[in-house]
Amino acid sequence: MNGETWRKLIRPLRRKIKVMITRGVVHLIDTSTLMQTLQVELLRDETVDDVEHFEGYGRTAHAPANGREVLAAAVEANRDHTVAIAVANRQFRVRNLAEGEQVLYDDLGNVIHFKRDRILINSVDHVEVTAPTVEVNATSTHNGNVTINGNLTVNGNTDISGDTTIGGDTDIDGNATVGGTASVAGVATVGGLAVTGAAGGAATVSGSLEVTGGDVTVDGISAKGHVHSNPEGGTTGAPQ
Repeated sequence: MNGETWRKLIRPLRRKIKVMITRGVVHLIDTSTLMQTLQVELLRDETVDDVEHFEGYGRTAHAPANGREVLAAAVEANRDHTVAIAVANRQFRVRNLAEGEQVLYDDLGNVIHFKRDRILINSVDHVEVTAPTVEVNATSTHNGNVTINGNLTVNGNTDISGDTTIGGDTDIDGNATVGGTASVAGVATVGGLAVTGAAGGAATVSGSLEVTGGDVTVDGISAKGHVHSNPEGGTTGAPQ
């Protein structure tokens, strides 16, 4: 068998091998299907519809239209049975990662960065966590702290088992119940304060205590309306 005859025999096989793996661009993405489907352009003017995109379990994405690319495979060299192995967009990929690091990212700048010693979450606008219960455990023996730099709004119950230091203002629209000792070094302005404990609890105020629009009652005796016995007879008037 001469060389020309051999080349003719293997030419169909060579063509099939050449078209089995192809790079192309993604025109359309349909994320409503069970397996994400694409419209892709592979060879020049070769547009293939309903290409299934095999994403890894537990992760799915809708790549931004500008600049998205595809690596496609023709199953059994059949171009009518083309599947997408990967879809990428090189414009927004986070670069310069250390060995072992991982990043989830999008085209707006939202990033979850798994670094070697910590996880960084960067949102361009808002982070929301929804769950029946949320638990945060700071387990470090030398610095087991949860630090919040900014305003904190809590709509619901919050249980804190450790110490809490608040460097800014705290507004409480509901009731504040203290089961132990409440120590106030500065000025405490109270609309309503309930203090309970095994022995009635204790509220220690090192500075001033101002009550506006209400009263302080101790064992049924009003601070604003109580009177004293007058040694000369009768009782004194209420405090002025």
